[in-house]
Amino acid sequence: MYLDEALKTMRMGLISQCMMLETVRDKEIDKVAGEYLPMQDHLAECTWAQGPNLTWDVKECLDYLRKLHEGLTQAFEHGQLAARKGLAWNFEVAIIADMLWGSIYNDYPDNLLGCAKEVKDVIEEMTPKKAKKDKESRLEWQRMVMKEIAKICDKYDVDFPIYGNWTIQEGYMMSWLKSIYEKINSTE
Repeated sequence: MYLDEALKTMRMGLISQCMMLETVRDKEIDKVAGEYLPMQDHLAECTWAQGPNLTWDVKECLDYLRKLHEGLTQAFEHGQLAARKGLAWNFEVAIIADMLWGSIYNDYPDNLLGCAKEVKDVIEEMTPKKAKKDKESRLEWQRMVMKEIAKICDKYDVDFPIYGNWTIQEGYMMSWLKSIYEKINSTE
């Protein structure tokens, strides 16, 4: 084998590995899509919006693998942290905490977890058994719940900016509340 053939084999092997791992990343995104928005965003962005390409050189492949390894490691470690904090059996609290924080880049401080638990309880209390299934009714309910969430966040000293410019936290919570509302039985 000549050196140029060895280098080409190395490059093609790395490209193949990148493409296979891209499929794994896509499947992990699909697992959390719509249910765990901060993790969905983290996994989608961890490679800096780069996808494997047959024209990549070795350096581009290694850069992609480094970014992917870092992103998947952060996701895995965050899940392990949630389990160590006792959230494995009530993972919805971990998801709420991440939505309130705006990302998975937190260590689940006690005030954030207390806030997330209370938010979960309040939303369960405020969710009607039946509701009108129109956009106006849904938005009215979402706004009412968001005001309560803001009060709870103030109580726990959790920054939850919902007034003024749109924030990722607001987007996560509004999307989550919309999915809850869509599961409510219709009054009509």
